[in-house]
Amino acid sequence: MVLFIMLRGSIIASILCIAVAVKDGNQPDVCFDDLGCFSMSDPFYNATTRPIYPPQDPKKINVYLRFYSRDSKKGINITVYPEVKMGGAKYKGDREKTIVILSGMGQHASWPGELKDAFLGRIDANVFVLYALEAFNNLNVFQIVSTARVVAAKVAKFLDYLKKNEGLTTDKIYLVGFGIGAHVAAYVGDRTRVGRITGLDPMQNLFEGFPKEVHLDKTDADYVDILHSDSRPIIPDVGFGFMNPYGHVDFYLNGAHGQPGCRLPRPWQFKSNMQFLDLVRENTRLAVATVACAHRRAYKVFIESINSTKCIFWGYEGDKQNFLKAISNAGSQGLLIAFTALYGKCDYTTCVPLGLDSPKSNRTGVHIITTNHQVCKDKSIK
Repeated sequence: MVLFIMLRGSIIASILCIAVAVKDGNQPDVCFDDLGCFSMSDPFYNATTRPIYPPQDPKKINVYLRFYSRDSKKGINITVYPEVKMGGAKYKGDREKTIVILSGMGQHASWPGELKDAFLGRIDANVFVLYALEAFNNLNVFQIVSTARVVAAKVAKFLDYLKKNEGLTTDKIYLVGFGIGAHVAAYVGDRTRVGRITGLDPMQNLFEGFPKEVHLDKTDADYVDILHSDSRPIIPDVGFGFMNPYGHVDFYLNGAHGQPGCRLPRPWQFKSNMQFLDLVRENTRLAVATVACAHRRAYKVFIESINSTKCIFWGYEGDKQNFLKAISNAGSQGLLIAFTALYGKCDYTTCVPLGLDSPKSNRTGVHIITTNHQVCKDKSIK
């Protein structure tokens, strides 16, 4: 427990830290011949509220995409910069969707592969998974946030290549981003028109509360849906995700103020029978996993929404009463739904389903989803 408190304190301290090297006032734009210029003025840079570093040189960060389809299950690496090289990938512009999965931080996470498999199990699609180790595996959040725009510029340049040479049309482009990856998707949409963006608990720190040019919002694609799972304020609650709605549709999972099953570690869960360094490493991992539990629930639930054919995660209209019920469900560790019929039956005219079929509903605005842990509990399918 002491370790958890120390970790929480260090996270807050890092958020509050302002780099001493940052000067007051606007900084000169940073330009690269083949990707254009990146603003270091308001709203992207502010010495007090958003003291980001200049973006990294695109030549110094290796960004590539790995291509998958039902015909290419093992995957093929695609070079996107400085020139596009398809590497023999059997890309087909007439497939149902061209999907780009943008993970952001946590480049070694397994969930992008799980989401890729879920998509290919449902539809015939071209699926690309982003890898940008040098850009995102960095302890300096001010650098990561700035360089996200360079990563997006490379992805946008690649999509323009597909539009010009492979017959890709805007309506088939679907970007899915988690955390800072949701904002990378937004920056891609600023540079080249895309059909849909799904933001999975978009990163709050250094994005929330700033003008729309800085973060994901509904102007970045023809259809933007956002799943909120950790909408607590970053100070003092160490919330990781967006608090406010910015999409055409915003889903709030269990009210997004905590998730069923996400609790502080019990004292007996911390390890004690290890060598010192292993002990520190393992207990830190446990504490971090707990802090990020609600944040990570976004991609877990989204993946299940794609995989599930017998249960739909319906989003109900987000009025005050439904918000309170959803938050109570999370506080009861998901047990409330097991004993109460929280809502009536849904269809595409009264609710919005999470996942691939969200655009089938003509509803917009804030909607509430309730679950037991990450499991869909709503059996009211029509």
